[in-house]
Amino acid sequence: MKEPVFITPRKILSRAICMQRLAHAYLLAGGNEPLRAQSLKELSMLLLCDSPTDTAVKGQESFLRPCSRCTSCIKVKGGIHPDLIEISPLGAFIKIEQIRRLQEQVKFSPLEGKRRVVVINQVERMHPSAANALLKLLEEPPTHTHLLLSSGSISILLPTIVSRCQVLRLSTASFSEEYVSEISSKTGRGPSEFLRFLVEYLSIQDEEKLSLAFEIRDRIIKFLISENKSLSFIETGSFLWNSPESVQLALEVARTLTRDLLLISGKTLKTTNKKGNKQDLVMHQDIVPLLGQLAERTNYDTLVGYEKRISSARKMAERNVKPEMIADFILAFWLKKSNCMLGT
Repeated sequence: MKEPVFITPRKILSRAICMQRLAHAYLLAGGNEPLRAQSLKELSMLLLCDSPTDTAVKGQESFLRPCSRCTSCIKVKGGIHPDLIEISPLGAFIKIEQIRRLQEQVKFSPLEGKRRVVVINQVERMHPSAANALLKLLEEPPTHTHLLLSSGSISILLPTIVSRCQVLRLSTASFSEEYVSEISSKTGRGPSEFLRFLVEYLSIQDEEKLSLAFEIRDRIIKFLISENKSLSFIETGSFLWNSPESVQLALEVARTLTRDLLLISGKTLKTTNKKGNKQDLVMHQDIVPLLGQLAERTNYDTLVGYEKRISSARKMAERNVKPEMIADFILAFWLKKSNCMLGT
């Protein structure tokens, strides 16, 4: 049986433009964050382009693409088009104030073209109150305005939001080994599954943020092996609660460290590679000896308990709990004598 042909989001949007049947809202799903950002830029250019080009090929269906040369395309590329509104999370969430401001902006007609485009990145990080406000906008879409929503996974979005959008799916794409190696050399960290996790899964490409993630990991490890955890608790906590971003990264770091410790303990994640070496499945491959020491000096039930603690902390972050409270929550677990890994 012949495999179905994957139709790109640009081709779907092109058909809708040609047939004059554009939806008011599209949800771009799948892929990774950089890939979605690139696709959103292309879709915005196509919707706002003054003279889109027909890519007709003999014997095949033709599709439109932005000309990339007109004033509108140039402004979209530069992020200065007055009819393009882009919304991204402020800290941990997209906040209701951002959606309320958007509701006021879309009351007016487009300034330069016949359409207005609203791009909302990482819809899954929308605060519940903001999601409800967006839902009202989707239920009563303003004239001449088209929303482009973006999310890595549809399953974590409100079904009521998904049902009011036409879903555009991106094929799964990974960064090449050359790209990861390039990032590795820039940050001074060796290639590892943890670096790949930061770049691909968390979509972090900024060198400072990548360095911050590694520094958070180093500080958490230092806290775990500290002989005076009470003093280390204050030092580590004060660093982590600097910002919601630091705490969010700390939760991901703690989660992956716990996963590796459970793996090394030999009591979970039983699968091995072809050579039967579990070490190759460890995400933090550059600190395996240290993780081995930590795994030997704690027990399985304690690690499972900490895994539950991290899940609770992530829910706290979703409720917009203060960063310092979340930081204290994930560190205080190890102040109990029975839970200490190393030291006292």
